[in-house]
Amino acid sequence: MRTVIVGVMRQWAGLIVAAGCAFSAESHGGGLSMSPEQATWWKTANFLLLAGALGYLVVRFGGRYFRSRTEQIEREIAEAQRMRQEAAARAAALEQRLANIQVEIDRLRQQAMQEMAAEEQRLRQQTEEAIARMERAAEQEIEGMVQQARKRLRVEAAELALRLARQKLEQRLDTTTQRHLLQSFVEDLARRRIKV
Repeated sequence: MRTVIVGVMRQWAGLIVAAGCAFSAESHGGGLSMSPEQATWWKTANFLLLAGALGYLVVRFGGRYFRSRTEQIEREIAEAQRMRQEAAARAAALEQRLANIQVEIDRLRQQAMQEMAAEEQRLRQQTEEAIARMERAAEQEIEGMVQQARKRLRVEAAELALRLARQKLEQRLDTTTQRHLLQSFVEDLARRRIKV
């Protein structure tokens, strides 16, 4: 097929060159002399021959080229439309996300405030529990100290009472009274011994 095309192209090229040579010879005064009508006719025939050859070549071989070029352009247009649709979808998704970002920010802010309030409540409760534990411990410690102080006070009061009693006894008892008390104590012991 390619050789046929090349052969046809050579024939047309030969015709074009021959026609060009004929016109060239006529314009320089060589060759056949023609009237202006004949020259116009030959020029028109030459133009028609050239246009027909070009038309034939375009139809014969350009059809495939133009079809493939048309298909390529259609593919590129389809690809461009697909890319435009994808870009529009991405832009719409971004716009949606941007529209929702304020909602998301508000939601995160609300969540953070709730968490802070919960943390504040938890810390307040822990502080109150710690204060209550410290108060109970302090009350127990104070109660223990009060009991120890009372015990010491009783002991000191008893010691003081004994000292005062001893002093009073020492002041009231003279040697005669002491002998008399001793003798009555011994007699009392003796009686108890006898009874047993």
